Amino acid sequence: MIRKLIKGLFPAKKEKGPTTPVQSVTDTRNPQIFFGALVKPPEFTKGLDPSSMIKVLQSHTVCEYAPKIEFQRLYYTGGGQRSARGDLEIAYEGISVACSAIKNFGLAIAREDGFSQAYRYAGLNHIYACCCSDPKKCRFYMEAKAEDSQVSHRFRSPGKFDRKPEEEPEE
Repeated sequence: MIRKLIKGLFPAKKEKGPTTPVQSVTDTRNPQIFFGALVKPPEFTKGLDPSSMIKVLQSHTVCEYAPKIEFQRLYYTGGGQRSARGDLEIAYEGISVACSAIKNFGLAIAREDGFSQAYRYAGLNHIYACCCSDPKKCRFYMEAKAEDSQVSHRFRSPGKFDRKPEEEPEE
């Protein structure tokens, strides 16, 4: 009986298993990570550890906005919550992607989703669905393409400042 009481007071340390990508989120009010829909992992990522998975995902990237895939650990800074040792709580830990489209349109898409803080990264499901398979499924990619076409249309269409060169007077 005393052993059970002691075990209850001092839980056994958990053994660390094989390293797998961990995706946990504790801050749901203003997430910095855009997760996207749940997607089945592609065949080329089966049985890989996170460090080699990052290299494989980077080699299978098809998006033109130069996504940078890496392991991220983001800390929750709101409300002054700290762990027992005084460290900040981890808000997200796992593989994520950052690219110029997310950087430029993260705030607009986060506001569409009802958040006030911009998305800075996208999660592993988004990498599987968009960065490594079909970029047209990516909301950030589509926003960037729409702006790109608007800007190129402005440069192509004649405006009020475009004038034809005047003819030189005949002598």
